[in-house]
Amino acid sequence: MTPSPPSSDVDFTLFVPCLNEAPRVEGTLETVRVALQQIGRSYEVLVVDDGSSDGTSAVVERYRAQHPEMTIHLHRNPVNCGVAYSFVEAAFRGRGEYFRLIWGDNTEPVETQVRILSLAGQVDVVIPYYPDVAGKSAFRLALSRCYTGLVNGLSGFKVRYYNGSVLCRRYQAMRWSPHNHGFTGFLADLITQLLAEGATYTEVAVVGVHVEKDKKATPLTFHNLFSTGLTLIGIFTRRLSYAIYRRKLGRLNPKSPTTAATARDAVAIRCHVCAGSSIDPVAGYEAFHRVTSDCKPWPAGGRLCVCRTCGCIQKVIDQAWRSEVAQIYDNYTIYYQSGGVEQAVFDQNSGQAVRRSNRVLQHLQANAELPKHGRLLDVGCGNGALLRAFSSLIPGWSLVGTELSDKYRLAVEAIPGVEAFYACPPGEIPGSFDLIIVMHALEHIPAPADFLVQLRGKLAAGGLLIVEVPDHLQNPFDLLIADHSTHFTAATIAALIESAGYRLDAMATDWMPKELTALARRGEGRSTQSLPGASMPGIVSAPRSLAWLRSVIAAAREVATAGNFGLFGSSIAATWLASELGEAVDFFVDEDPSRLGKTHMGKPIYHPRDVPAQSHVFITLPAPLARDVALRLEKSHPACTYHLPPAFPGQHERHRVRAPIESDDP
Repeated sequence: MTPSPPSSDVDFTLFVPCLNEAPRVEGTLETVRVALQQIGRSYEVLVVDDGSSDGTSAVVERYRAQHPEMTIHLHRNPVNCGVAYSFVEAAFRGRGEYFRLIWGDNTEPVETQVRILSLAGQVDVVIPYYPDVAGKSAFRLALSRCYTGLVNGLSGFKVRYYNGSVLCRRYQAMRWSPHNHGFTGFLADLITQLLAEGATYTEVAVVGVHVEKDKKATPLTFHNLFSTGLTLIGIFTRRLSYAIYRRKLGRLNPKSPTTAATARDAVAIRCHVCAGSSIDPVAGYEAFHRVTSDCKPWPAGGRLCVCRTCGCIQKVIDQAWRSEVAQIYDNYTIYYQSGGVEQAVFDQNSGQAVRRSNRVLQHLQANAELPKHGRLLDVGCGNGALLRAFSSLIPGWSLVGTELSDKYRLAVEAIPGVEAFYACPPGEIPGSFDLIIVMHALEHIPAPADFLVQLRGKLAAGGLLIVEVPDHLQNPFDLLIADHSTHFTAATIAALIESAGYRLDAMATDWMPKELTALARRGEGRSTQSLPGASMPGIVSAPRSLAWLRSVIAAAREVATAGNFGLFGSSIAATWLASELGEAVDFFVDEDPSRLGKTHMGKPIYHPRDVPAQSHVFITLPAPLARDVALRLEKSHPACTYHLPPAFPGQHERHRVRAPIESDDP
């Protein structure tokens, strides 16, 4: 019978063992602080001074006094007890759900800790390995490889590295009984026991730095050899015991189909952008409510990952995701809040509105020379908003629309200049096109590179491809859209387009707020090079964005306690936040005239001038845009108080714009 895990007050207990680490432990604690700030989850640090004589404890106490926002516990062993002993003691003293050792000599950079801790909850055990360790001698590297091979041979596993600081659940560390209390080998003993009991795991390539504290020191001491020998004997006898008695401890049998499936999902997911297999799940995503791309609430769940090869954030494209997307598209209603009218885009200074398609085409005319006559393909044309705008602004072109279904066929075919509507893959559409526009469609497609290759065959010589996608770095709310399979940055969309055989002409960030617009033409052929991962923002930006979204919920919930509470907007962000807040939301505020007088999620939609006096309106936009909107509304409609979301990490914005109670508006 598996024991019940102990209750947990925080997410992480981080155990920092120290033996004469006075010069380095402050750096370790600062690295932990920065890493956990990026992840945005609760934690405690448990420093164990294992008999130091250099003032290590005094350094820790000074740092703790300087950082009261951190929960740092300091425990002093009267004599040196060894890391393995302190490891188990720290697990019993801790309060976190997850447990990890972080060496006190500051050998792990911030990105390493973020990468490992971000996987909490996705698998039972996260095992780091180090493809390259700066400062480690060739002799020590060879010795490490020999040790890994020996442990694998004795245990029957195939793990890349056994001396890395694993992340596991705290109760797993509490259940472990070390064969020795020394430094060498105890992590291998812990790892092999957990895997023998059927724990699912993933291995994560990280960066580490070797600190040579004593250049004359050698790992081949009697103490180390004896400690390692005890560990190896224990590992082998455990394997024999499990083989003879077929023990089935823990919640899973190592040979059960459940274990195999879980492990396969954890380590064998492939990136649908570059097809790489180095995929890291983003911890905590499944706790968020989500929203569909047609702005309807969607239940919490889903799986978000980051590809280490190309740096792209994406959903796991498994049967569960495909099933959810099929349900979403079966009930899809484009622009349903406004009765099918395309949403407006507002100038943040003047408040002047223009339809999204009109704004895109205005920029297109300003940035590209289009002939008087040509052939346009609108991929993902919906109910024809862009085709309708194109027909009006640039008459004389032959227009073609394509969609997943025939739902809007009649509406599209009725637009002047439309020659045909197709509900089929692009490769099956006859003819070639002088202009192909893929506006808010590519992020829905699970295999975007193959899709772009198909479109390349439809692009005429000298033709232009326009791709517009959300930029999740500008707009973290994009991560919450359930049917978006890929969350792009300028770097990842550019690399994807070029890998599909196009020549990128321009990348614009100012055509539409929070969005990326790429202009490309046919290149020499599909690139055989792998997508670059040098811009790797996803590794850090995904957990940072989730942390910011949590802070948005907390800030809005606090404002809502004042009553008369509304959300600015009635699209993606406001729909998601209303789902998180429930009945605390009394109304929505929108400037789009096609939405006024209607309801959204059962609540009325007001124009800012109609918001009841003394109300509180939370601006559900990314922080920089929210500030501009709030300042404008404060001047034009000052009857209520406008509240801003928290700033992104590194930004310093006001969180509230105070307005007078009485309004001068008629």
